[in-house]
Amino acid sequence: MHKLRSPVNNSKMDGQQSYSQRILNLPLKKVEVQKLIERDIKEEEEIHFIQQFVNEVLDFSSQYGSDTSISYTAYNLTGKPSKFPDYGDFPQAFVMKTYGNWWKESPSYSLEYMPQNTPKIASNDYVDVAFEQKVYPFTVSIYETYNPGSVVRIWAKNDASVKKKWTLLWEGEPVNVGHVPRMFSPPIKIINFKTSVLRIEFNHSKLEYYTGIDAVLMVGTGQPIRTNISNSSFKFLNSNVDENKDGSGPIILGKITQQVMKLNLHNIPRTAYNNLSQLQKTDLQAIVAEFQKKKNSFENGKCEGNYNGYFHCLPNETILKILSYLDLSSLRCCAQLNRHFLSLCNDSFLYTRLSLRPYWSKITDDALMSLTKKSQYLQQLDLSWCGSYDMITSAVFKKFLTSCCENLTHVRLNCCKFVTNCVLKVLAETCSQLKEIALRNCSAVTEAGFFYLSGLSTLENLDLYRTNITINSLIAILKANRNILHLNIGSCIKISNMDEIAITLATFNKKLVSVDFWKTSNLTQVGVAALSECADLEEVDFGWCLGFTLPVDSLAALSNGCPKLKKLFLTALRGVADKDLEPFIKNCPNLEQIDLLGVRGITSDICLRLLTGLPKLRLLDVSFCDMITDAQVMNWKTAFPNVAIKRSFQTEVSTNYLYQHSIQ
Repeated sequence: MHKLRSPVNNSKMDGQQSYSQRILNLPLKKVEVQKLIERDIKEEEEIHFIQQFVNEVLDFSSQYGSDTSISYTAYNLTGKPSKFPDYGDFPQAFVMKTYGNWWKESPSYSLEYMPQNTPKIASNDYVDVAFEQKVYPFTVSIYETYNPGSVVRIWAKNDASVKKKWTLLWEGEPVNVGHVPRMFSPPIKIINFKTSVLRIEFNHSKLEYYTGIDAVLMVGTGQPIRTNISNSSFKFLNSNVDENKDGSGPIILGKITQQVMKLNLHNIPRTAYNNLSQLQKTDLQAIVAEFQKKKNSFENGKCEGNYNGYFHCLPNETILKILSYLDLSSLRCCAQLNRHFLSLCNDSFLYTRLSLRPYWSKITDDALMSLTKKSQYLQQLDLSWCGSYDMITSAVFKKFLTSCCENLTHVRLNCCKFVTNCVLKVLAETCSQLKEIALRNCSAVTEAGFFYLSGLSTLENLDLYRTNITINSLIAILKANRNILHLNIGSCIKISNMDEIAITLATFNKKLVSVDFWKTSNLTQVGVAALSECADLEEVDFGWCLGFTLPVDSLAALSNGCPKLKKLFLTALRGVADKDLEPFIKNCPNLEQIDLLGVRGITSDICLRLLTGLPKLRLLDVSFCDMITDAQVMNWKTAFPNVAIKRSFQTEVSTNYLYQHSIQ
């Protein structure tokens, strides 16, 4: 943590006498008075800036690494940059689990419950970082060392506020920056509270490959930041900055303001005063009288005439259908039009599906309970990312479940800290028709809590990524739910025997379509071979299953038994050779995505055969495959333009190049 100083223009509030003014009354010579005033101004015009890097990572939605290592994990955000300004795929960086839109094209992808709620700038991942000292933030800098451009929002947490915990500091579209490192320092909103916690959101849709974040720097002050800081003192504020004519500091012009100035709408004609005077004398009185008449009629319930436009011609069912395409914010606005719209906008028909993840910063206990009356027929609920830092409590959520969730069939509670053993107990007892449960990163649930889910029998989609589920509770759930289609147990490090899980799936869940074993160390060829009994399998992820050292004939059996495969991830399985991949060319013609990153035993020959023999192939990752050269990859990209061939790399960038090309 470092302290910086910078001069600013400082003006006193009206009615207050500064030290400089008071010394004028002292019996001093003119020269002495001038020196004292100059010294006082110099002291008053200094701001002490505190420079801090991340002290702790509080929360995150996903990471490429696992909890048993620090490589590619969120932990790497702590401290100063370790690689910047170098550029490349570094294990010392924080890397998230997805990039681009490939994950949306996977068989395991689940559609949004309320797509109309998705904001224009969507977010796929987030990370919460904490700093040692609370400050009024002035700049936030994100050190990106690989495929930059996915940062879309920066939030500040307000511990002093009960109703508004989070304030948005900056928002912007994802961009394709190119293959250069970047220290991203967007112009942020000046806030009136101290903070030591930031949330950074990411959108990976523009990324060609995984992004790498090396560090996060926050610069702030111990005192509220005045808006009259001199622009000349901070050259790094380089976007849309103008200055007041009196030199009082920078004005950051928004897009709307820029458009207004461009269209010259801010230049009011001189005749406007006469028009306004005429309005006040004549028309305004008539308008007020008419408004009062309508107001009285509305309050008495006797509306004379039609004030709903052509909507009065439509039956309520039609209006409800139209309203069903609106997001929750728009529904709230429509409810304020009149009593008729208020009634329609609160109709339970509009609340059979609720996606509250886009509103995570606003959802509190009170906000959640306000939805109970209108959600009596609720079937699908997404509360992912909501409720952190006690914004939603377990007690209130249990009350919500028992109040309006008897008909619930789909629920997503990813990264929800209020999900506990007791919550899962109430969920399983109240919502007996559940088909989908997503509990990614719900670390507060133990084995006892997961056992409650074995009381369900209709589950089809179960996402347990990075939870503490154990082998006994998972087997009980799988045996009770024979129609499981999608299972994600990636990074579930407390499952002691993944082979037994695979055998259970092959025995009791033969309809399985996708399974994710990402970063589970004890899956072997025994479990892989067992999965060949699931003939409907379309997606398997064995990435970083380091116990799978010798495939023997397991992959051949998988290809024979699962001809519908579309996605095959064998990331870092160093025992895989060319002969293990050959059967997939013959038996799995629908393969679209293959990840062979770090598979050192394969040659360029099998890669070329995959490219020519699989007509539907669209993604092939051959990063860190020692026997494949960069020149061969370049030739394949030219010969097969419809296939995205990925090849990770590392390089060093000079400081001069960095400052010329990457600071944006």
